[in-house]
Amino acid sequence: MLKTALVVAFIEAAGIMALTAVAFGIIIRAKFTPLQESLTIGLLFSFAAIFSMITPVEFAPGIIIDGRAIMVGLGAAFGGLPAAIVVSITASAARFYIGGEGALSGVVGIILAAILGYAWIKICKCKGRPNFHHLVIGGTMISLQLVGFYILPWELANKIIWNVYPFLLPTSIISTVILGTLIEREHALFEATIKLETAANTDVLTGLMNRRGLEIAIESMAPQTNTTDSVVVFDLDHFKAVNDKYGHNGGDKALISFAHILELNARETDVAVRIGGEEFALFLRDTTAEQAETITQRILQNVRSTPIHFNGRSFPITVSAGISEYFAQKTKYSQAMHEADKALYQAKNNGRDQMVQASNLAAA
Repeated sequence: MLKTALVVAFIEAAGIMALTAVAFGIIIRAKFTPLQESLTIGLLFSFAAIFSMITPVEFAPGIIIDGRAIMVGLGAAFGGLPAAIVVSITASAARFYIGGEGALSGVVGIILAAILGYAWIKICKCKGRPNFHHLVIGGTMISLQLVGFYILPWELANKIIWNVYPFLLPTSIISTVILGTLIEREHALFEATIKLETAANTDVLTGLMNRRGLEIAIESMAPQTNTTDSVVVFDLDHFKAVNDKYGHNGGDKALISFAHILELNARETDVAVRIGGEEFALFLRDTTAEQAETITQRILQNVRSTPIHFNGRSFPITVSAGISEYFAQKTKYSQAMHEADKALYQAKNNGRDQMVQASNLAAA
């Protein structure tokens, strides 16, 4: 009867595991901070552990066997230390509430499961992404939480261990493999989505953000109070002549070189973009036109001093630039780009390899 009841409990736990994996996928896709994500994962596995305790197998009056240890152990493993603390406290409180002779040993088992799960993922050489082999080891380690029963009288504890562990060990391994595989599937789907989004928002040649990515980035930027932003639009000078003389591969080399210079001069808060063709833009957060001019002068000088090496030959390139200052709370970035474009056009008319401030055009 005991083995039959344990099999039924395992089948019920499989449904909980599937739902837990789906919810886990939703959590990792949410825009949480690492701490928020860990705490939320801890709560998720806490609910799963509590649900497992609702329909336990009663070995003896007040002594219950269920799937809580797997939920606690994997919650600690996949959620990190904050999750381990949350799931330990919550599941322990639930076990105390259920009560019975095995309440204390059950709490000890929960704490051991959290420690074992967290320790397993830390010592596992899988960088937090276990494969089948690692999951088998994890299930084996988490099953050792059963030693918590030795808080009970020795004879009773031995009886539980000898009757339950031969079934609990393979069940723990199978459960860990199933739930761990489902969670890894959610990780893989999430990463695939991120890669697709990155590819769609990134210029293939230079690795910079493209126009579509720019629109998404600008929308996600919260306007800062009383700050001024600037945008600089660049255009490689005589680029058609470069393509004609050195071929498209030589032109591509020039574009890649300039994109690299742009990245080197951009801060973490800035956004470097390839608009299209030989045109680029650099969005500078909390930067006045005067500050943007200093940055732009440095970029132009870097370009002048960085010849392009291609097929055993070297050739120089230069760029022209237009700068526009704007208040993010009051001005659309598209308007600022339009003004910077007009300044860029003037820089080209002035002889190229230079920059022009949009404010100077307005003054003129």
